[in-house]
Amino acid sequence: MYKVYCGKIFTDKQVIELLRPNLNGPRWGLWNDKIPTLSQEIVSVTDKPDEADFFLFPHDYNQLLSEVSYITEFAHDAEIRGKKVVIFFPGDRDTAVVIPNAIIFRNSQYKNRRAINEIMLPGYVEDMGKGGVSVREKSTNGMPAVGFCGWADFKTIKQGISLTVKVCIGNFKMLLGEKDVLPRRQGLWWRRKILPILSKSRLVASNFIIRTSYSGNEKTIALDPERARKEYVENIVHSDFTLCVKGDGNFSTRFYETLSLGRVPLFVDTDCPLPLEGVIDYSKFVFRVNYTDYKRLPELLSAFYHKCSPEEWKAMQKRAREVFENYLRMDSFLKYTFTKEFLGKYLKG
Repeated sequence: MYKVYCGKIFTDKQVIELLRPNLNGPRWGLWNDKIPTLSQEIVSVTDKPDEADFFLFPHDYNQLLSEVSYITEFAHDAEIRGKKVVIFFPGDRDTAVVIPNAIIFRNSQYKNRRAINEIMLPGYVEDMGKGGVSVREKSTNGMPAVGFCGWADFKTIKQGISLTVKVCIGNFKMLLGEKDVLPRRQGLWWRRKILPILSKSRLVASNFIIRTSYSGNEKTIALDPERARKEYVENIVHSDFTLCVKGDGNFSTRFYETLSLGRVPLFVDTDCPLPLEGVIDYSKFVFRVNYTDYKRLPELLSAFYHKCSPEEWKAMQKRAREVFENYLRMDSFLKYTFTKEFLGKYLKG
């Protein structure tokens, strides 16, 4: 078990999931109380920095961005002692963390920008299939059902104009030669492009519930939370594939929720690194399409589904659930990564 030094604990901030068995504390936000937690400590906390294996920010980095002097002093204390600083940086930001000797766990990043000290986090999601999951039979007509339930339309004209302006700016940048404009576009833009392509195709059956607001945040949800969650879960369960594409950050929370229910993500890859790619073979349970091929999604998906035997199709679903439960559920992920076999390689680097 690693010994960590955390320094000051802010009473008005949530502690990171890794330290919840050690420090406990409240959770804020819609459905955050349903995220699986560690049942026992996997690191020990010391108040003696010289005895620690590494320094660890006790709060998510995005909660600490206003605490500039605290960050600077904490990082300096680690540097003078020759210690690494482990940082959890969940959420949509993909900005660089300029701290010497840092190891960063984050949700959002692009493959072409990812630093060697960055470890991809799975989404902080509920285990929706903890009570048991069903296996969906392959369709007898050979037509895959694609599901999506979520924000994919404008609530106001102002919202539409704002996105249009951003798209125009992006198009201008592409004309000037920038190559990574398209994958960096907002998830709403991607959904509005892809969903019509799928719904108009005769090769797939669409199972879409289009909303005009984001239902994963208590500040933006526009309908009863329990009803929203129920519709969301049922949409995934009653579909063969669920469309999973980036949001504002370059990752998809829906991707992990789909896996938790033993279903196959239709993953549009916007230069998106996934957690533990050197350990997990995602091709065994994810249908992954490069963002440059999004216009061909119906043809590619139909061909893939036709090639799957009924037994292979069932195996994909079972594998999706197994990998989520053993590696990508937050408690399982932390148990796997905070070992000498995994994290030890970063601590030595």
